[in-house]
Amino acid sequence: MPEAELIRKVPAASEIARKIIKALEKGHTYITVDFQSSLLLNNMRGPSPRHWSLYDFILGLIAVVGWWWARLDFDRRIRRYGHAKGYSRQ
Repeated sequence: MPEAELIRKVPAASEIARKIIKALEKGHTYITVDFQSSLLLNNMRGPSPRHWSLYDFILGLIAVVGWWWARLDFDRRIRRYGHAKGYSRQ
């Protein structure tokens, strides 16, 4: 990835720090600064309490569908790679 694109996609340290402090002031236990991190944390946390149950539930539903689709995509890519390299089952 080109450096300019990476700089554009990754938030600045000051922006992340501002979001962390804002979440701490609200009393949040687990702090994330973007949607992907929030989705990942939601599916790794197990039964740990969070700050908004409905939001966590919706993220859980998104993850169920997302990971199902991702797994199918990963398997498809692996099969294509195997066929291209001559490792296909006979």
